[in-house]
Amino acid sequence: MPLLDTAKTVMCYMSAFNEPRTDRVIAELIKNGVRVAVPVTDTDTKTITPALYTGELKRGAYGIYEPEDRIAIDPNNIDIAVIPGIAFDRRGTRIGFGAGYYDRFLAGFVGKKIGICYELQLYDEIPHDEHDIAMDTIVTERKVYDI
Repeated sequence: MPLLDTAKTVMCYMSAFNEPRTDRVIAELIKNGVRVAVPVTDTDTKTITPALYTGELKRGAYGIYEPEDRIAIDPNNIDIAVIPGIAFDRRGTRIGFGAGYYDRFLAGFVGKKIGICYELQLYDEIPHDEHDIAMDTIVTERKVYDI
């Protein structure tokens, strides 16, 4: 993706459950000299904090891997955030797991937002709330959809 070619720092979720895997994406970004951040989840405050991906991981909240050394990265220094979801639509609307972690993070995020899902999770239209933040791009195993 040309968008990734110009990024200096990318935040990318760590795959869990049945989400599209991101390990190869992360490895390719690092190989190309991109600084990678991954979310660290705080269940008390229901927030995520981007932390530098160092390769040393441990299981965090919900069993999702996160960096052992939590070196925080300022969200203002992140060019692109790669976001998971249960469903997306062709307008960029996203349905997550329901706790609002990414909605809170994205509310103040100024970089580009890329949603990743399987084609079967992409709909023409899904319900959304006013606090939902739309993606700029949706990537599936078949196609890249620029919104």
